[in-house]
Amino acid sequence: MQQNSEFPEEYNNLNLIFEKIWSILETGIKPISNNPAHTPALATIDNNNLPQIRSVVLRSVNRPKREIWFHSDIRSSKISDLSNNKNASFLIYDPKNKFQIRLLTTIKMHHNDPKSSKAWNNLKPMSKICYQVSQAPGTQLSDPLKAINTPEINNEGRDNFVVLVAKIIELEWLYLHHKGHRRARFNWLNNNWDSGWITP
Repeated sequence: MQQNSEFPEEYNNLNLIFEKIWSILETGIKPISNNPAHTPALATIDNNNLPQIRSVVLRSVNRPKREIWFHSDIRSSKISDLSNNKNASFLIYDPKNKFQIRLLTTIKMHHNDPKSSKAWNNLKPMSKICYQVSQAPGTQLSDPLKAINTPEINNEGRDNFVVLVAKIIELEWLYLHHKGHRRARFNWLNNNWDSGWITP
């Protein structure tokens, strides 16, 4: 197919698409990058077999290990979801550049272990405050002011802090264009990435 200059360089090239995905993820850990990958949507399945979705903050990316990291409160509903079903999906959409990235992953939790301790020690003080609230996330309140921080009983919030490591098993790219969409999928099979085009 002939390349049109109005399309991005990776429009017809699977290798360039793959590199683009990882570049977006790797720069997404920087909050000043204005990269939509900084706050991807995370989808899980709850105890009633219903889908649940929310935004998380991308904290770390390790391409050789196929891992992305984010943080959570151990009392949050996503932890309950992932305790019963470790499979989860992420969605990243860039409205300016008209592309969508989907990640299929399995997630492992780290709580009160070396990984979570290192991540906790690297948090800014203002971020630690989020984990000091006495009520679990999602608890019904009669007044928003009744969500009170109690660092004296939760180890400054550390007891509630958990690191979630998502192992990527599938990447999917969708580029939207009025002259023709492009969609590609990359699956981790037999210790390698298997790539191919799919119908948009």
